[in-house]
Amino acid sequence: MFTRAKFLSLSGKNKHKNAAEILKRGLIKEPKLLTHYSELASWLDLPPISERDKLYDRYHYHLKLATITLKEHNFLPEMKRFDKAVASKKLPVAIYLDHLRSAHNVGSILRTAESFGIGNICFCPNTPFIDNQQLKNTAKGVANYLDCHKDFSKLPRPLIAIETHENAVSLNEFEFPDECTIMMGNEEYGLSNESIEMADYIVEIPLVGMKNSINVAAAFAIVAAKISETLSQVGKTS
Repeated sequence: MFTRAKFLSLSGKNKHKNAAEILKRGLIKEPKLLTHYSELASWLDLPPISERDKLYDRYHYHLKLATITLKEHNFLPEMKRFDKAVASKKLPVAIYLDHLRSAHNVGSILRTAESFGIGNICFCPNTPFIDNQQLKNTAKGVANYLDCHKDFSKLPRPLIAIETHENAVSLNEFEFPDECTIMMGNEEYGLSNESIEMADYIVEIPLVGMKNSINVAAAFAIVAAKISETLSQVGKTS
């Protein structure tokens, strides 16, 4: 807790650094500090704020003036109040990650998978696994709630390759079965020939722009949302 004299004696950067820290603690676990933050804001000649979303913006405003760069995963995992105590539903769908290169992409896919209730994740030997630190940072701990493994035999059929291909069916026209495995490929060259040959279906996301590809994590998010919507509509979620 700062007195007015002590706070105003700090350098400009340190004022905003400390204001950000007190605001963060107030938002996460010590609500009483929000009253003290209001004092700091007034000493900085900033208008009072009560809305939580605007307080988050104010937090990043302080960081900017303190010249502190903060990654999203360094802040949000502590905000447990937004998480559910128990997942509401589980989809009978698995994912096979075929030769993905980026731990950031893999972590993002895991986070999306858990959010949509997809819990069976198989990693190709060359794909960063859950012990990778960058993956951990991006996945925000969701690997603890998923069955992450390297056993291809644990994957249900049919195998559905997500790939731009001359024999592909549009995602908008494809009807996902009760159980299936979604196969996602490398950021540069897509799914391996071996995976394409094993696939029972090939499905592509219809694109209308000049660029005929999108980031693999973004592609998976689109597919996961489509699967969740489809299986929910036909009452096939458990």
